[in-house]
Amino acid sequence: MTDKQHYCVIAGESSDKFWKVFGYPNFIVKEGDINTTRRIPNFLSCKKCFKTFKYSRMSGTAQFNNHICVKNALVFESSSPSPTRTNCKQQTLPSAFTASRKLPTTEVEKVNSYMVNWIGGDLRPFSIVEDDGLKDLAQLLINLGSSHGSVDIDEVFCRERTISRRIFAIADIARSNVATMLSEPLMMKSVTICPDMWTDKFRNILYLGATVTFVDSDYSYHQLELFCRPYTQADKSSSSTILALKEELKDFGIHDLTEVQWISDRGSNFMGAFREYNPIYCFAHRLNNILKELFHQNIRKKDASQNQTTTERNEIYESNYKPTSTQRTAVEKIDEYSTESEDEDSVIVIMVQLPSSASLKPRKLLTTIDECKKLVKYAKKTTINSEVREKTGKSLKQSVIVRWLSLYECLESVNHNYEELKSVLMKRRQQHWMKNIDQRSIHELLLILKPFKHMLTIIQGGQYPTLYMVLLCAMKLKKTFQSYKSLIEFNQQENENVIFQYVEEDDEPLALCSQHEKEQCFIYIREEMHRLQQQLNDDQLEEPEPPSKRIKVVNPLFKDLEDSFVSNPSTDISQALDDFQSSQGSCEFIYHAPQIYQPRPPDELQRYLQLSIPGEEIDRDPMKFWSNIETRRNFPLLSIVARRIHAIPATSASVERLFSSAGLTVTQRRTRLSPSQIDNILFIRSYEKFNNKK
Repeated sequence: MTDKQHYCVIAGESSDKFWKVFGYPNFIVKEGDINTTRRIPNFLSCKKCFKTFKYSRMSGTAQFNNHICVKNALVFESSSPSPTRTNCKQQTLPSAFTASRKLPTTEVEKVNSYMVNWIGGDLRPFSIVEDDGLKDLAQLLINLGSSHGSVDIDEVFCRERTISRRIFAIADIARSNVATMLSEPLMMKSVTICPDMWTDKFRNILYLGATVTFVDSDYSYHQLELFCRPYTQADKSSSSTILALKEELKDFGIHDLTEVQWISDRGSNFMGAFREYNPIYCFAHRLNNILKELFHQNIRKKDASQNQTTTERNEIYESNYKPTSTQRTAVEKIDEYSTESEDEDSVIVIMVQLPSSASLKPRKLLTTIDECKKLVKYAKKTTINSEVREKTGKSLKQSVIVRWLSLYECLESVNHNYEELKSVLMKRRQQHWMKNIDQRSIHELLLILKPFKHMLTIIQGGQYPTLYMVLLCAMKLKKTFQSYKSLIEFNQQENENVIFQYVEEDDEPLALCSQHEKEQCFIYIREEMHRLQQQLNDDQLEEPEPPSKRIKVVNPLFKDLEDSFVSNPSTDISQALDDFQSSQGSCEFIYHAPQIYQPRPPDELQRYLQLSIPGEEIDRDPMKFWSNIETRRNFPLLSIVARRIHAIPATSASVERLFSSAGLTVTQRRTRLSPSQIDNILFIRSYEKFNNKK
């Protein structure tokens, strides 16, 4: 690099201090009378002594900051001690010393003072002192100090740009690892993708996000957040959506969308995009639509008949409807939407038989819901919510139509803080906010909503398969709402394992299904096993045929006919004799024995249905049963089908959790964070959680 006729150093554009001395080395290329430069990649050179160092995205900046030319140029910065850093040398502990030492109270107070100054000076949240990552980092630094003595923190901590480059590099490595990890489940079609869209409220950037659920070769269930990237298509049509998904999934080795299974909500763009892929629609959205139909009454009117149905239903609420003295029945109509509408869904029938003593009046319940929502909204805008939280330890929750479980949480928070709310409002002379709120009505509403809340909590889990719970949850809801008594019993019991208690109560779980549903299920499973068997047969290598044996002849005259004889002459001779006898007529009597009926052996599905599994051995994670080597040996095809089915989650809650994490990442103080770094941060977070789970 000392040859200035052939080399030069061009300064970088970064603001870091070592860039004042370092730059990019370049060749000097002569093109006629004009000199041009061509950069030498992956190297940095000092502009004073021309010493050259290797430089990449993964390399730090310590070697450049410690260079003698940088220290001489910035001697006034390096020589001035930091006012907040002590110069005392820390003693090195013996290597055999492993027990932790208790610091003096004065030293602990000094640490706490530094933390207070940091939190107050940099406007950090108080909860940061309880962050596990910060504690791990501090403990690592303490251990390094005990081993190496006093260390300059600038030699340990890398700079902002270095961390940014490392995040990019680590994210790329993790994506490559995930692509390798998904290759085998993709071949077995035990991968499910859940996409959705989200808008950043600070910059109004539309993001396309997706999560993956898969079952690996060890029959372990996993979920990962794949990406959250800006949606760059011109519109949100079905064709543009599928193009965007194809482009983003290439980074994870998914090039054929037919190799994966899909689950999404019932948005029109996703329904149109996945029409050819037989998607599964989110069960939690179905239950949420039931609650919207029940409490918000905002179903769209498609035609005159539906208008008439809605009008009649509203007239029932407005009129003084009086049921019989023995029972009162709350009946919810079924609204079937067209398959081409947006957010379309169908609503199941819920019939609750209530005794005459129950004081449930539909209009009063709806009024209670509206007044509770208004009260919570008012409390959030004022200091009432904080005052109530200080006294009861629980804040008020708002209800949002599109958010699952929010109505139950809203009513439960009002019920829990009912007395405190009355007290605070009376002191402010604002008690009219609770004039139309009846606590008894809140209790009755919570009575109805609790089964929905519990079922949604069960099927939204991401630690184990949930698709098999859809039938159990639906049947449990139907059984719970058969009568007022069963509804009371559900609310009184411990609901931690209510689904599995429900299975144990029924000796025959298939009795929950109709005959048509069972037949359709069996047909689907047998078709999958047949298709899988054909695929396995096609993949098997055909055995090569043995070489033909040439029959040697004695007479050399017929030597040229040796190749015309077949490899198994005895078979052909027998066939020739049979042909000769049939042509000449045989006098031999051939006796044909009658065929004895052989019953067809039961297939894998029949043998599986005949299994008797004790209720206490039923686990929430069905993959524990299918991961057993003996089970897979007894059911080779059915176990693969089970692996594919259990790779499908029941809800799209995983991608909703991804967007919740994105909302915590993109805050008002981090609006300059690039979308690519947001994607990297979310993916690394999910990948680390996946590794920690393993």
